[in-house]
Amino acid sequence: MNKILVIDPSIAGISGDMLVAALVDLGGKSKTLKEITEAILRHVPIVKDIHMEITDTYRAGIRAKKIDLFIKEEKHREYILGNEMISWIKLVAEEIGLEEEL
Repeated sequence: MNKILVIDPSIAGISGDMLVAALVDLGGKSKTLKEITEAILRHVPIVKDIHMEITDTYRAGIRAKKIDLFIKEEKHREYILGNEMISWIKLVAEEIGLEEEL
């Protein structure tokens, strides 16, 4: 059986964690998310710990996945330069196999 995800933000908004949870519920691999969190921990020096929980939740009789992400980060300065953030994103993307140009 094929599953289809329809996203119509004109009715109501959707947050990033809700979208990712819906994709996991459709068959996306939570292992991939684990790999991403591990890559973030290795390549983003201000992230000191990261933990993700994926659970089933029920609201108004509807079952859905829920993702909670817990991040401990070092607040060593008020802002991160855009170039630093982009370089960290590129390192994480390369490690998990994303080939797109950023």
